[in-house]
Amino acid sequence: MNKKLFLISLLVLSTQALSNENIDETIDLDIEGVNIEEQIIFDQKQQDFVNSIKRKLEETKLELSKYKTEAEKNAVIVKNMPKKWNHEVYFGVEQEINSDADWKFLDGSLATSPYVGMFMSKDGSKLLYDFQFLKTYIDDNEEYNRNRFSAGVTYRDSFNLKNGKNGNWGVRLGYRNDSYHWDSMKEGTSLPSYSGYARKGEERNEIWLRPTASLNMTPKIRLNASLSFRFIDRELDYARFGNEYSKTTRDWSNIQEHMIGARYTFDSKNFVSLDYLFVREDLKRTLLNTENFAMLRYFHFFPNRDTLSPYVRIALGNGEQKYYNGVKEVIRVDDVSRPRIGIQYKHNLTPNTSLLVDVYYRAQTVDPDNGPKRDENFFLWFAELSHKF
Repeated sequence: MNKKLFLISLLVLSTQALSNENIDETIDLDIEGVNIEEQIIFDQKQQDFVNSIKRKLEETKLELSKYKTEAEKNAVIVKNMPKKWNHEVYFGVEQEINSDADWKFLDGSLATSPYVGMFMSKDGSKLLYDFQFLKTYIDDNEEYNRNRFSAGVTYRDSFNLKNGKNGNWGVRLGYRNDSYHWDSMKEGTSLPSYSGYARKGEERNEIWLRPTASLNMTPKIRLNASLSFRFIDRELDYARFGNEYSKTTRDWSNIQEHMIGARYTFDSKNFVSLDYLFVREDLKRTLLNTENFAMLRYFHFFPNRDTLSPYVRIALGNGEQKYYNGVKEVIRVDDVSRPRIGIQYKHNLTPNTSLLVDVYYRAQTVDPDNGPKRDENFFLWFAELSHKF
């Protein structure tokens, strides 16, 4: 009996255990089934989203490639187009007038110089070409004959620095021929009693080298610098050379004009520049001149883009001028002070035609060591008409 009860109890427990196990497995399977289905649905949506992004990216790539292709195509078209030459021609006249402290005109100081010139550049090129011819007439000498011809080429380019600043630079290489002759002096200096160094002519062949650069420090502040070197093969034709007649000498001379400064832009209509200028002229057998200046210039643009520009140049101390005779002996030393005040106006007659007028006044003091100190008044003005083709 006990044995039967034991077997029955064991059977019941086993059945209950199996029954519970099946229920747990069923519940687990149901729960896993729900999770898998939801995961599959989520993965499908995610894949659909990824696929849609891919399709949009492909469409964007195709669109960009189309634009790139068009841009490249246009670039090739532009590159293969014939390049146009641009010309700017100008005509002008310049006049120098000198008088004494009482504003009495000094004979022989009125120099009138008509000139003509041209700038040339090609579309897309970084080179600018320039040419000019000038002739000077002196008021009291009809035989004076001074001619000047110059030509040059300028390379221009821009640059960008790692700190984000940018600017421009350029260099001009030029040639200039400057000559004059006094035919009447062939007769007047041949007397044996005459002694001195009287020139009847001069010829210069000059090589110009002028590098320039500017750097935009901020949208309103720009730094500027330029160096100017003139190397001069100078031939002097003497009517009288000491006790000799009709002698020619030849030397290398040089002129330097270096400038450094800054420009401040107030807005699109106004800016001002302040610069330091160093000048040194070393003309063998004639002159050694050294001067320093500060230059202040204001620019104003009118609505029609006309430009008004007053300026002043202040001498930083007295300059020194040493004069030499034909054998390079110093014959006079002058302390000079030559400040300058002027104004320039540019009027646009048409979009391609403009008229430029500039006039400045200089009160200069000459203090020679072998003569009395004297004050002089000097004017220079020029007018120039230019047209762009």
